[in-house]
Order: sequence, then structure tokens, then C-alpha cells
Amino acid sequence: MPHPPSPERLFSLCIDLASIPSVTGLPGRENEAAYSIYRWLGDLPYFHERPENIFLIPVQNDGLKRHCIAALVEADPPCKETIIITGHFDVVDAKGYGSLESLAFQPQNYTERLKKEALPKDARADLESGQYLFGRGMADMKYGLALEMACMEKFSESPEKMQANLLFLAVCDEEGMSAGMRSAVPWLRGLQKKKNLEYLVCINTEPSVGESAERGYLYLGTIGKIMPLFFCVGREAHVGEYFKGISAPLIASCLMTLVEGDAESADRWKDRVFPPMACLKLADLREQYAVTLPEMAVVFFNSLVVQKTPGQVLEYMNKRAEEALSRALALREGERQKLSFSFDQEEKEQGVVLTIQELIQDVAGQKGCLPQDVLGPILSGIHSGKTIHDRGIEAVRLLLRESNRRGPLIITGFLPPWYPPRCNRDASRGDRVIRMVAQEIVEESADLTEEPLEIKEVFEGIMDLSYMGFQGEEHDMEAVAANMPLWGADYHFPAEDLLSLDVPVMNLGPIGKDVHQYTERINLSYALHVLPPLFVKAIERIPKVYRSLLY
Repeated sequence: MPHPPSPERLFSLCIDLASIPSVTGLPGRENEAAYSIYRWLGDLPYFHERPENIFLIPVQNDGLKRHCIAALVEADPPCKETIIITGHFDVVDAKGYGSLESLAFQPQNYTERLKKEALPKDARADLESGQYLFGRGMADMKYGLALEMACMEKFSESPEKMQANLLFLAVCDEEGMSAGMRSAVPWLRGLQKKKNLEYLVCINTEPSVGESAERGYLYLGTIGKIMPLFFCVGREAHVGEYFKGISAPLIASCLMTLVEGDAESADRWKDRVFPPMACLKLADLREQYAVTLPEMAVVFFNSLVVQKTPGQVLEYMNKRAEEALSRALALREGERQKLSFSFDQEEKEQGVVLTIQELIQDVAGQKGCLPQDVLGPILSGIHSGKTIHDRGIEAVRLLLRESNRRGPLIITGFLPPWYPPRCNRDASRGDRVIRMVAQEIVEESADLTEEPLEIKEVFEGIMDLSYMGFQGEEHDMEAVAANMPLWGADYHFPAEDLLSLDVPVMNLGPIGKDVHQYTERINLSYALHVLPPLFVKAIERIPKVYRSLLY
């Protein structure tokens, strides 16, 4: 087994990576990190002799022309078993650092400067302990990439001692829409076919999120994320004739009270309950002032899922949408009666709930065309300068206009991005191998630290391991595709490749705190002395245990 990278080598590499301000979406910055990693790998003797084993992977349909980086160390003698180690080189911006923003990418200088600053109590204690290094990206996740790169260096020195091939994959845009990993997945499938590889596991090195601060964790799965959209349509009326119309914000507000934090929206896995839906945006769509009841409003949510399928989420959304319409209409009618307003109405109003798929079918029926031919002309007319979420909402608005439908109604569907959950269900040999090796790592950690690692089933911070295969049926994926108007147009999802992949996952990263905050930091002692031998051990043991289960 190769020796772990030295603390000095690992620290130096980590500082070099952290010094690159590779902020997500900032023109040129992510590629600066990508090319730096590419050059570093190319200088290693193994890749100097085998430049064909380093790869620049362009991000598909990307205006920023970003790239991911991959490198393959092949075992000698050759084998098909392959371990993927992955991470992201983009970081969130450092605006929260205030007047110290210029130091955010200089971890040593920033840590020293913080001694003069007022800090939260726990951050102050960590700073004074001398065990922590502060700075943007130190935890999330320049250290993790440095560890993986240093391991690539070590393993590449002795391919004859390797039990499996080692494939390093560094991606951009993880903090955004994961465009990097969504582009890398088809590439992974292509490499797998070209070289007849068998992917045993994909290991990430993200820091712990929301756990006990002084303990390391090993995760066997990652949570999923889906973005429910409710497009609320009322009926316009002059405010002087209030009861002749119905306000879309009223409908949206009723929806908010039913969905925001709703216990029924929370998912569960084994003994763990995950957070319920949380609203990310609530707004009316009127662009200028008018003394008229707003006709349209949107609400979209963050939904964390582990077991729930997209179809089940959509079913929940439709139920809550029907309740919200009923509640809004009942509220308006109740207040009308209190005020003794009267107006001509032949029968009691009923709200309508439609999915985006049903709305598209409605438009296709009216136009006498196929549903798949409806969206193209609509999407071509949407201004490219809008955010991807605004473009999705605009697509629904234009579909509504084409349908000639009037409110009150709610249209349900999804916005990007989508992260399918990926969990260890003990359903395959690979799953069982990962669980067995994880237990070995925990036992070995007891000899290295007073707080041994703890195994967790699900990483709750959302990460790119979601794209290592789809644990569901094809129709579950179709529920998203059919109800996300940007699917395949502005939002490219490697559906076919995910249905073909089935790679068990593991996350084994540093003890990190306050990611995305100005007090982001890692425990240096753990990162330099405890985690590296455990990480190397995992790489070494996985293929051995995998082969042992063949017999």
C-alpha cells in the first residue's frame, strides 16, 4: 500500500489551490483552477510519460467555456476495476468577508488577520486553538481536491502495487447547477466503454455538514434535491371591483401556509427525518404598477428527498395546490359575505390544477400538433439574459397564454436543478463492499484519533455524487422531464447515462465548519495526519474486498 501523502506536500498543495479565486460563474476563474490542476498533473512523471491519460472535458452548452479535468492511473498488470475520486474546484464568492474580502483566498494571512476581529464564540475558540485554518474554499473544497491530487501522485509512483485503476475527476459549477458533473457523466460512460472499466465506487471529499463539529464522518449516500414550482393564476379586476376578481398573491399565500415547513413534505430514510420544503421565491409577475388585482404569481421551493420519487412529490404538490385554491376562494367568499357585497355568479367558482405536462397537451390539442412540438417556438422567444429559473417561469407563462385558460388555477411542475438521491441500499455487491470497507475505516480511525469516525447513511449537503446513477425507474425520471419546460433545452440532464450507471458512493472528507461563511475553516491536525492514511486505506481495501466477495 502506498504511503499517505506527507503533511508538508498536502498543505502546500492545498494552499496553492485555495489561492485561486475560482468563484462559480465568474468568467475565467473556474478555468484558471482547471488549467492549474491540469498542469500540475502533467508535471507528474507518470503523466509526463502518458499525456493521453489526462483529459480536458468541456462543459456542454456552456457560455463560459468551462472545463472539467480527469486523469487515469492504470494498474499494472492491467485490470478493469476502477475507483473514481472526485471533487469540485469552484467556490462561492467571498462577499461575506466584508473588508477582509481581499484576504479570503490567502488562508494563512486571513487566519492571522482574524486574531484582530470579533468572532463568534466557537470560531474564536478554534482560532485560538491553533488547529484550524480559515479561508474561502478551505473546507468546501480545496483541501479535499488537494488530498485526491496528492494521492494520485503517490499511487502513480507504483502502478504495480495498485489493486485497481484510479480515476481522478475534478469538476466546475458544483456550487451552481452542477453543469460540470452533468457534462462529466457522459464522458465517464464513454471512458468506461472505451477501456472496458468497471467502476467500483466514487469517493468524494466534501466536509461534514451539520454534524458534531469535532468528529470525522464517513457517508454512504447523498440526499437528493428537486425544485417544485407552483404557477398561480388569479383573475384580474379593478381594485374598486375587488370581488369580481381574485388575487394571484392571495392564492400563492394560501399555498405558502400549506407547504412551507409542512411535515408531510419531509422525507425519511431509516431512522432519519430530513427538513421539509422551504420556499426559495414568492413573487407576483406584474412588471409595472397598476390598480388591478395581480393575475399571476409564482412560488418555488427546495425539496430534499431520499425515498420519495418525483412522481410522489408531484402528487403531493397537486394535492396542496387544490387545497390552496379552495382556501383562497373560501377566504374571498367569506369576506364578501361579511361586507354584503353582491355580484352576478351563476355557480360556485372552482379552481383548476394542471401539471405542466397537461398544459402542454392542452396547447397541442388546440393547435393540432404533437406535444413535443409545442415548447420549441416558445423557448426560442425567451430572452437569454434571464436567469434559468426566470426562463422556466416565463416558459410556463407563455404556455398559459397559448392555452387561453383563465384563472383561478395553479400549474405545477419543476425548475432546475435536479439532484437524484443516491443511497447505499445494500442491494448490490458494490453496496455491501462499501459498507464493509467503511466499517474497517472506522475501526482503524480509533488508532489515529480520540474521536473515531462515525458512519452516516446520508450526506445532507447536496453534492455531485447524486449523478453516479439513478436509483429509480425510467418513468420516475420522465415525471421530471415532462414537467420541466427547460429540460433538454436550457437544462441538459444526462438521463440515459444515469440510467446505465450504478456506482456506489462514499464521502470521506475533512472536519470542516461554517462552509460558505466568512468563518469557513478546517481542522488541520485531522486533515494532515488522520484523514490521509484513512483515505489511502479505503482506496486500497475496496478492490480487495470486492474480489473476496466473488467467492
